[in-house]
Amino acid sequence: MGLYRFLERALKDRKGKPVVLERLGDRWYGITGEELLRTVDGRAKALSSMGFRDGSLVALVMKKGIEWFVTFLSLLKIGCVVIPLDSSLGSDEVKGIVDDAEPPLAVVDEGWLDLCGVLREKTYISRVVCSKRGVFYEERGKGGVDSLDQGDVEIIVYTSGTTGGFKGVMLSSSNIEYCAEAIWKRGRLDGSEKTLTFLPFCHIYGLTCGLITMVHGGISVYISSSLKKLKEELSYVKPDIFMGVPLVYQKFKKAAVRFSEKGIGRFLGPVSRAVVGRSIKGLFSKNAILYTGGAPIQRDVLEFFESIGLPLLNGYGLTETSPVVSMETRWERKMGSVGKPIDGTEVAILNPGGDDVGEVAVKGPGVMKGYFKRSEETKKAFTNGWFLTGDLGYLDDEGYLFIVGRKKNLIVTPEGKNVSPEEIEGEIIKSRFVEEVVVKGDVITAYIYPNMEEIKEIYGDVGQDEVFRIIKDEVKRLTSHLPPYKRVKRVILRMEEFPKTYTRKIKRYKLDAE
Repeated sequence: MGLYRFLERALKDRKGKPVVLERLGDRWYGITGEELLRTVDGRAKALSSMGFRDGSLVALVMKKGIEWFVTFLSLLKIGCVVIPLDSSLGSDEVKGIVDDAEPPLAVVDEGWLDLCGVLREKTYISRVVCSKRGVFYEERGKGGVDSLDQGDVEIIVYTSGTTGGFKGVMLSSSNIEYCAEAIWKRGRLDGSEKTLTFLPFCHIYGLTCGLITMVHGGISVYISSSLKKLKEELSYVKPDIFMGVPLVYQKFKKAAVRFSEKGIGRFLGPVSRAVVGRSIKGLFSKNAILYTGGAPIQRDVLEFFESIGLPLLNGYGLTETSPVVSMETRWERKMGSVGKPIDGTEVAILNPGGDDVGEVAVKGPGVMKGYFKRSEETKKAFTNGWFLTGDLGYLDDEGYLFIVGRKKNLIVTPEGKNVSPEEIEGEIIKSRFVEEVVVKGDVITAYIYPNMEEIKEIYGDVGQDEVFRIIKDEVKRLTSHLPPYKRVKRVILRMEEFPKTYTRKIKRYKLDAE
């Protein structure tokens, strides 16, 4: 209930103002703080009458929107431990998470009604509450209802990462509250009025940064209907704060490059950069603050946004740290870094090499309670009170943190040289003809999903052999400045997108199974 009380104070201050808004058709509909509190109170009573109680473990499987938030708050008010899920996940992922957690209770909306029947047959399920057009009805399962004895844990966020295997991360209200307040204070976000979020609420970046921090700070949260409509909705909302991921910013940059290299853009020459800059800046409010997180971002993307007068503030975190470990601010930033640790969080570099790069370890109030039902994995994740992130990085003399790559992704060449694949990927992705790339293997191999639209525009209709030649030449051109041991030895084309996590990070482990 701690997290509900934390948000309740903010909702009472916004009695007549919209807290969250969603788009239905061509119109935006919102719910005020007063309406939200009243609706949550009624729903909490209804769910309590159906057997939901303090300590109950509940899977929340609903489309991201106002109804999701109302139900989430209602469950927190009762005192339930919530596993937040939403429609950004696939059916198999949801079933896999639910089977791992074995919650006795579930709330499912009409988009997942087929799941009701599946869950009802599970031996661990006691009740499934299905929402259809805002009306809740109950279906009985085969299991009983026991309270979860996990102390002050209020949320279990499942993470799959890029290396495979779901794990439930247990987070307390104090974890989330600390992180939300630290973001607010470090960012000095007072005066901002609205944000637009497309981030999934089943992921901690979207939940803590895109939703809870904003509601806590009194900012109206517009929930984007889809990535396809993001640009249109940005233009309408013109947010003061925008939490993005590298993929979105990369697409903006590539669209700008396309404009400057063809048609009127080519005719305008250097002026085209200013035209593009005004176009992108016009999607946000005059003094908008743009953040990037959830995955590493390439330096050329940062430099592009810097050049048009719309700097991206980089941050770093993990599900296990609620999520923010460090972040840049408008007055304290350094190109290529992920900022300085937030107040109260300590960062150490373990076993640094000659280049001062080592494993990033974290200690602070945002660090998780542990992995759900995985005590051995929890023990392995800590050393002397420090959480081991699995990321490689270094701290400079001014305290800025730089992330080099994932420890598990590190390539050791036959000559014994260590190579970070992220560095090579960062060079290759600069090509307009490359949509996605993964570098891996002892013999350094680049797996590339080409941008066929761009290739067709320049070279016309070409066969796969010609596409391979174009891509191979691009790889050679963009990596020729690297030391020989870091250069790509093989190129493998794939004609479909890489599978991704719900924060649009490529699932590298899936390549091993192909």
